[in-house]
Amino acid sequence: TKIVQSDPSRFGLEKKKYNDLLKLLMALEYRILNGNIFKNCVDQDFTVPALQVDPRLNREFLVEFYRNLKVMFHDLETHIGELSETAQRSRLVGFLGLYVFYRRLAVTVKSEDRKFFKNIWDLQRKIVVVHLFGRACWFPAEFLVNMLPQNARSTHIADLERDRRDFLRKLDDHLEADVQRYYLEVCTWMVRVESNFDTQGTGPRDVRDVLMGRTNLFVNGLLLACQVGNLLKTVSLMHVTLTVPIRASLVRPICQCVELLKAIEYTYHRKAVLMGSSLPHMTRQIAFNLQRIFSTIKARLESAKRLDETRLDMLAAMQLILQVLRGTSVWERRLVIKLAGHVALIHGSARDVEEDEIHHLLWKLDIISDLQNRVQEACDCSFFFWSRELIPPYFAGVLQRPQQCNKLKYFFGAMRDAISVLKGAIHELDNSKFVEEYRDLVLDHLNAEILDPLCQEVETDLRLHIHANKVVDPMNPVKTGVKDLQAFLNLRPLQWFDNVIDIKARVTHYLDQTFYNLTTVSLHDWMTYGEMRNLAKEKYGLEMTEVHLPTGTLEQGPDVLEIMRNIHVFVARYMYNLNMQMFVERQADSKYLNTINLRHIANSIRTHGTGIMNTTINYIYSFLVQKFVIFSEFLYDDHIKSRLMKDIRYFTENKEYLENKYPFERAEKFNKDIRKLGIAKDGSTFVDRFRQLVTEIGNALGYVRMIRSGGMHHCSNAAQFVPDLTNLKPFQDIVASDGLSAEARNAARNLDSVIENITRNFAEGVEYMKILVSVFADEARSQQYIHLRNFFVMIPPLSASFVDHMVKGKDRLGKKGKDAWFSDDGFAIGTAYLLKVLALDEKFDSLHWFESVNDKYQREKKKVEEGMIGRKKGDDELQTLQLTHKRITDLQTEFELFYYAFSGARIFFE
Repeated sequence: TKIVQSDPSRFGLEKKKYNDLLKLLMALEYRILNGNIFKNCVDQDFTVPALQVDPRLNREFLVEFYRNLKVMFHDLETHIGELSETAQRSRLVGFLGLYVFYRRLAVTVKSEDRKFFKNIWDLQRKIVVVHLFGRACWFPAEFLVNMLPQNARSTHIADLERDRRDFLRKLDDHLEADVQRYYLEVCTWMVRVESNFDTQGTGPRDVRDVLMGRTNLFVNGLLLACQVGNLLKTVSLMHVTLTVPIRASLVRPICQCVELLKAIEYTYHRKAVLMGSSLPHMTRQIAFNLQRIFSTIKARLESAKRLDETRLDMLAAMQLILQVLRGTSVWERRLVIKLAGHVALIHGSARDVEEDEIHHLLWKLDIISDLQNRVQEACDCSFFFWSRELIPPYFAGVLQRPQQCNKLKYFFGAMRDAISVLKGAIHELDNSKFVEEYRDLVLDHLNAEILDPLCQEVETDLRLHIHANKVVDPMNPVKTGVKDLQAFLNLRPLQWFDNVIDIKARVTHYLDQTFYNLTTVSLHDWMTYGEMRNLAKEKYGLEMTEVHLPTGTLEQGPDVLEIMRNIHVFVARYMYNLNMQMFVERQADSKYLNTINLRHIANSIRTHGTGIMNTTINYIYSFLVQKFVIFSEFLYDDHIKSRLMKDIRYFTENKEYLENKYPFERAEKFNKDIRKLGIAKDGSTFVDRFRQLVTEIGNALGYVRMIRSGGMHHCSNAAQFVPDLTNLKPFQDIVASDGLSAEARNAARNLDSVIENITRNFAEGVEYMKILVSVFADEARSQQYIHLRNFFVMIPPLSASFVDHMVKGKDRLGKKGKDAWFSDDGFAIGTAYLLKVLALDEKFDSLHWFESVNDKYQREKKKVEEGMIGRKKGDDELQTLQLTHKRITDLQTEFELFYYAFSGARIFFE
């Protein structure tokens, strides 16, 4: 505003409008932002001149107002700070507001009112702070000093601050003792609840005594929750508002209060069904006792000799109360009872004992009738969100005291109460991010303070046990103490939002991962980690995964894990041989080429376990997804698609003339036309690149075949000493029948488990090829990818390119150089796989492509042989014809080899 004031015209604002805006802002600041709403409300003039009504001069109204204040104060003074306190602290706010309003109306201050103010001031000393909502709190002393300065002239704000700090210091000093006392009371109450609701009692009990006992138990539980909640709120809010740090020794007592509140709430929740069947009878019993007392008072009034109007009103109120008590105890009926009770009990119609009992029964009726809401309100810990700095030290303390870990569920329940507060935030359009950040914050603290250190401590404990004979300075449990880490592992899973925190599973996974990784790094330590694994099962009951890493082998070869992680590099650098089931490296920097065969795969599976097989298939699937995208883009290209459709149309229209055989010349012409579109630096065309793509797909499938065969090879080697896998009697039954020791029975059970695992993996025979066909078939055959149906016409030019590629590679075998090859059956497998996925086998067979190739080469060979007739030896033309004949024979042989490999590959997918 000061910037605008210097030059209003710069912001398009007139001087007068700026002054009006400034007045509105000042009024807004004075009335609302400065906290003067209530003060402005009670300070206004309530006189109505037109009706000549001035409440300040209405003595009867002021007397009645003052009398009701005294009644309200008596109720508050009786309960606040006592064992019967429930929600009186929140009512104190309204009471002091009414008292200030009364003081604004009552102009003269009498000595009696000064005494009343002194009593109010003494009452607020018991409760220095009142919790309103969240982190919002209210200080009665400060309110009275600001609103009634004439009565608190000797009190200053600095004195209030000092008194609060003194109050907090005393509260902190006695906190541990108070919490311990509440802990014993809550435990006693929970035991009594369990015993009272025990359905398998020792004998019949009087129904009235049972109902009365349960009523007292329910009321006492609520009172305990209110006392613990008031202590917790007072301590935490006083520390927050006064910015006083919490001592480390107080973290545990404060968090123990949270646990006690949730323990009480969960006890009510656990007995909800039994409570639901008992509460109606409890309310009826209380209503019956009230009817009995009011009937006695009514009979006493009716026996009077003279009935004036007042007594008639009292009798009418009595009759109304008795009628209302016959119905359900809802809020409206209880309000009617209270209002009618004020009329019925005037002029001392009831004895003091009767009136006290009536008030006590009505108080019980209010609690029992609204028990669920009152318990939920008393045990609500949403305010603890503003003390979330205590979460890390609390978790750290639980780790140091494992016997307390079973109370974690209570603490998580308390932290869940803050969700409603976070979801109620309206200063952001999307308040879900607050909930997610809060969830992640608690999970991070749990991982950092409990889960991660617990996993490390369990691992350390196992290591110390295994290496106990090698430790120079062994641990003395008498001096250092022993943590019962088993308590954490026995915990049931904890629920936190959508996360299920299973501590036992987390520790098991950590040990599995650690032992596995360390064993792969140092295979000579396999026995040590095997012993630690067995010890973890015996000591902590951890069912760990058998990683099958007992030894290594000199014929390990490239590791399955490395191939799996770099499958895109592997299929491009290696060539597959279908018949020998082996991969040969295409080109290497050294003098030797790496090979991968079934023995290497089986050894690798023995190292990592059979579970690596399914993981490999998942990686292959992801790789094929990427390759299918490139495959689809190539066939969708306008140059390729138009050419293929043209060849299909030509073959369809000239079937009879071509004798249903796709002409070889069309395939050659296709390759020549595509070559005109461009050539890469290495001399390859688009058709060559597409052939390489199909070959890489086939290599991946060949690797899948090797994985399956290697797994079966590994299982057969492992089962070679088992005489009969199909009809083998369990060793556990044999050992049990012979009455051997428990250790022998456990060993037999382990042996049966190993044999069962080997048998299942050996006989399982998962058809991975068919699975990889089915996962792509539906999508690839849909109308969205209709352009893929032209692929069968692409095979002739691809096969011609493949044959040229193979001839070139074999020609280089006898020459110096590193770039040579003799087998590349991945192209045959890839072609057969793609035809099966796209359901184009019949269309490709209708081309009779291999018959056309054979006819073409037979004609050429016959022509060359005819040209060789009559030629003399040493004739240059004869040598040319012989070379031509050899080249044709080589090409024909390569086509035949491709045909055999292609036919064999198609069997995989039938």
